Amino acid sequence: EKIISVATKDPRYGYRRSFQQLNEHTLKEIEHFFRVYKELEEKAVEIHRFGDRDEAIELIRKYRTDVVQP
Repeated sequence: EKIISVATKDPRYGYRRSFQQLNEHTLKEIEHFFRVYKELEEKAVEIHRFGDRDEAIELIRKYRTDVVQP
């Protein structure tokens, strides 16, 4: 799973709060990026769908407990 975030003061994307506010071309660019960077690692990638903000927050909560604190 990948989580994409945007700085709140980003002039191009800062006001957006959901992937649904992105146009189709931008979503395709994001998918393309993840496919190409995995090809460079000679790994396969499966992109099923984009999730919403609440799903991202839940994933962060779920996986942050797996991080070892120094």
